[in-house]
Amino acid sequence: MLTAYDTYLAAHEDLFITVDPEKFGKLSKQTVEAYLENRAIWEELNYFKKNGELLGKHPVFSELNEIETLRKLNSAELAQKRQNIYINIQKTKNELSKGDKPLLNAKREQSIKSKERIMAEIDNILKSR
Repeated sequence: MLTAYDTYLAAHEDLFITVDPEKFGKLSKQTVEAYLENRAIWEELNYFKKNGELLGKHPVFSELNEIETLRKLNSAELAQKRQNIYINIQKTKNELSKGDKPLLNAKREQSIKSKERIMAEIDNILKSR
């Protein structure tokens, strides 16, 4: 949470001193993304503080649930899942490199990172068997 908050504060502060329009656009995007991430974390923390249980809306929880599901699969199923994820990563990278929908770039990059973490977890599970 502190990293998202610190990123938000720094980018927000830089918005007021930049004069370059291109840099201003990048800082605006960074500010909004960091704010949204910080807000999602804040909601999770406040919900937990109030109710004593996880809200589970933050994307990290869906990734954790997927990893838990992976641990229940046998080696053949894991290998197939890894192959499918690898193909999906390549397709997403290809779409990203086209540059035809720049509004989706952040979502695509986030998807790639998430899938790479899942693939690394599959590799760890397979190595441990």
